[in-house]
Amino acid sequence: MRQIANAIAPTNFVLTNPELLRETLASNAENLVRGMQMLAEDIAAGGGELKLRQSDPSKFEVAAISRSRRARSCSRMS
Repeated sequence: MRQIANAIAPTNFVLTNPELLRETLASNAENLVRGMQMLAEDIAAGGGELKLRQSDPSKFEVAAISRSRRARSCSRMS
């Protein structure tokens, strides 16, 4: 129920959010264009389904861990 209330909150709409309206007018609606581009990228990343990004994946690096090292770290957790 909370997610629905948050989704339809007046702050999420340009005409009922004075701060967003000012930014939209000041940027000639480029903020909305940028948002739509990000939405399109999220849909493309999800293979046609919406896959929301929580962060920029290009800012992170995942290191490969050898099986022996993984086994040692798992045994320490037990």
